[in-house]
Amino acid sequence: MIVQFFARGKGGGSGPTDYLLGKDRAREDATLLRGDPDETAAIIDGSQYAKKYTSGCLSFEETNISEEKKRELMDSFEECIFAGLDANQYNCLWVEHRDKGRLELNFVIPNVELTTGKRLQPFYHESDKGRVDAWRTIQNLTHGFTDPDDPAKRQALTTAKDLPRGSQEAAEAINRGLQGLALSGQINSRNDVVNALQSAGLEIARTTKSSISIKNPEQDGRNIRLKGAMYEQDFRFSQDIRADLEARSREHRAEREERLSAAREKYRGGISAKREEHQKRHPRSKQTRQYGDIEAILVDIGSVGSGGGNHVDFAARDGDENQRPLHRDSGAKTDIGHDAEHDQRLTTEQMQDTGRPRPSMCGDRQHSTAELGQKGRIQGDIAEVRGNHDRNRETAVRRITELGNQSETDREANAKRLREITAESDIAGTRKRAFNEAAAAIIRGVASLREYARKLEEIARDHLQRPRRKATKDNDSGGYSR
Repeated sequence: MIVQFFARGKGGGSGPTDYLLGKDRAREDATLLRGDPDETAAIIDGSQYAKKYTSGCLSFEETNISEEKKRELMDSFEECIFAGLDANQYNCLWVEHRDKGRLELNFVIPNVELTTGKRLQPFYHESDKGRVDAWRTIQNLTHGFTDPDDPAKRQALTTAKDLPRGSQEAAEAINRGLQGLALSGQINSRNDVVNALQSAGLEIARTTKSSISIKNPEQDGRNIRLKGAMYEQDFRFSQDIRADLEARSREHRAEREERLSAAREKYRGGISAKREEHQKRHPRSKQTRQYGDIEAILVDIGSVGSGGGNHVDFAARDGDENQRPLHRDSGAKTDIGHDAEHDQRLTTEQMQDTGRPRPSMCGDRQHSTAELGQKGRIQGDIAEVRGNHDRNRETAVRRITELGNQSETDREANAKRLREITAESDIAGTRKRAFNEAAAAIIRGVASLREYARKLEEIARDHLQRPRRKATKDNDSGGYSR
């Protein structure tokens, strides 16, 4: 099993929900496992953030697993992602796909904390990948799912977009992928290696007799140099290489307990940090702080009288109806549907049968009628809290939808005002152009007047500069001549 997070996350809520279930909610080999697609879509549509949702899947090589394991995995994954949050603080839609000949558990998470409307970031690669990888390793080794880290199980090469950031880590990921392809018979020569690299979207930068260099997908990153027998010019897959890969696979499986222990240790540290981060940014509600983990307490109460091992010891203070649980099995399941069934096991007959010793994690003891009655009262309180959680969830969804509608109204008003401003700007522009044209005409008229004045001045000057001749009397004609 592998965990994938998709790059998508923008756009309306109908995009992911219609893809997973079909527009008519009748997609072939698709099953709604948990959540309400219409509610998820409404929350996404009401979000004002750039990235509105997070989506991905748990992908299996197995064609199917039991319904109980599906519930356990969904519960455990939500605890890994939403550590420190209550169920009414987030929304998560789960849809099963089996149309590819294998099982996929797809999830869609609106990036909104429901009780406050604050932005919720379920997965951030830099800080969350280590914890999620540790969770994946624990689930694969615990449930016996196909281990993608086993050299014998590597059937695909890491694509360029999914390569680790560091050059060394990227080279190791490529090596593991090519070894798996070689072991499965898909690579037999150096040409096959080059074709596999190019098919994964990797660009060959340089080849030598003993190595192949590929361009780093990271911008301005140095080329990644791949060295080893598989990258040499005369490489041919042989029985020796097969034996080496099979030996590595056996060694990998032999280290199961060590890898499981290391993964659990890494997960404990990561989940503690994530829980602290969430509780600081998204504090839990007052009711949850009072009663603790509601669903886990229901599991514990449901186990009373049924011989279950999830026993709860309560403080023995007389007259205190709100006594707190002092011990709870940390491995208790938190699936709401499972708890409801388990909760119903506390029948009248079981409550009356108090004389029989019950096994518990604190040793064998007998439960008195008073203790069972006390647990019944707390169970009623918890049912009331659960109802309040549901109402708070509905209120949060309605409020987020209202905010989305209000945001849409604001956007329409802003668009209208922008159109008005644009029209006013166009009018002002027209007036400005008319003014400029009039000013230009005036300037041209002034220039013409200046030119006309200049010519008049030249004519006057020329006239003044001509010599004047004296007038004389024309004796012959009796008149005057000049």
